[in-house]
Amino acid sequence: MFVFLDSNIFYNNWYLRAPMFNLLANFVNNQRGTLLLSEVVRLEVEAKFKAESATVARELAALSRRAQDFLHSTEGKQTKLPEFPSEYDLAEYLRQRFDSVVPVPFDRVQHGELVDRAIKIVRPFREGEKGYRDSLIWLSLRDYLKRYDGNPTKVFFINANVNDFFEKTSDGIRLHPHLSPDLVELKGRVELVPYPTLKEFVDKEIDRVVHDVRHDEFEDAYGAEMEYLGATKGIEYLQDMSLPEVQEFLEDGGVPARLTRLIQKFEVEDFEGLEDPLVLSRQGLKDGSLYIQYEFNFLTAIYRVVVPTKDYIENEDDFDYYFLNADIVDRTTRLDIPKCCDFVASFVFSPEQKKFTASSIDYAALRRDIKIPRRPSTFLQTITPSGNS
Repeated sequence: MFVFLDSNIFYNNWYLRAPMFNLLANFVNNQRGTLLLSEVVRLEVEAKFKAESATVARELAALSRRAQDFLHSTEGKQTKLPEFPSEYDLAEYLRQRFDSVVPVPFDRVQHGELVDRAIKIVRPFREGEKGYRDSLIWLSLRDYLKRYDGNPTKVFFINANVNDFFEKTSDGIRLHPHLSPDLVELKGRVELVPYPTLKEFVDKEIDRVVHDVRHDEFEDAYGAEMEYLGATKGIEYLQDMSLPEVQEFLEDGGVPARLTRLIQKFEVEDFEGLEDPLVLSRQGLKDGSLYIQYEFNFLTAIYRVVVPTKDYIENEDDFDYYFLNADIVDRTTRLDIPKCCDFVASFVFSPEQKKFTASSIDYAALRRDIKIPRRPSTFLQTITPSGNS
């Protein structure tokens, strides 16, 4: 995923402090996306910052001098003016907020193509050859995307110059027909999605609850608690099963029904703890809470079962094949079976309370073991030899 911002998006947000920039940065970082920074945009924004900050500095100085005329005594009343930065590096501020910022150079754009488009008035060029800067931005982005050879991806193109780049439709905007041919050869690899403002992009594309924080920071802060909740809920889920449910559970895990139906009692414990935790998805709920779907496993869940000794002796070979540690105690025999158990859990987190308010197990299954047949297969005996093998 790529996000491209035009110069106008940065004006009056020089240091990216607006809440929408926070959401944008979290969204791009959480999605492991990339911010594309046009060199034309960078140069223009930096020049605009210097020009406007110089203007404001002059205006403040003039106002400060005028203010002295209204003071009864100017002694000790001289207003201290702020010092404006002499340098401004947009790329550096973006790199502080976004994990991946890639420059989009304009030096590969052929001047002859620009002249041809200006003469033919191909957008963003307009009458009077206005549009050189915007055309350079567009063609440099097009050339960058042509060199992209990764997986199919979206490019969110956020630009307030609606009349230059877009065409209005009944339900929004679309890329201007003059520009669509530039992307024909990218079909199937790149999908360009236009937006006229950062606000519209945020409202349409970003779940504010999900991307209120960076996911890696959230997992650093609450990962241990999610593991604890998963382990606790997981073992409770297994222990709370009825005997028929456990019998069916073991059957689904590869133990023959003729053995599971002989089980009279069971206990289960997690021997090695929670393994391989992974957040599968996140979703914002209407009340502002965060819903998290979470995957993990117990590498070794040990079922300790009790069967009648008579039944064990009659099926000893089969029991010993699937179970361990047979312990005959008078009329009953205790057996262990270690199984890997996979889980999917759900958590609800309240950002306001900064705690998890609900948790549950949505899915659990025992992994089937690959077993080598104990007896020679009779399958080959049914095949008639056909000569050379």
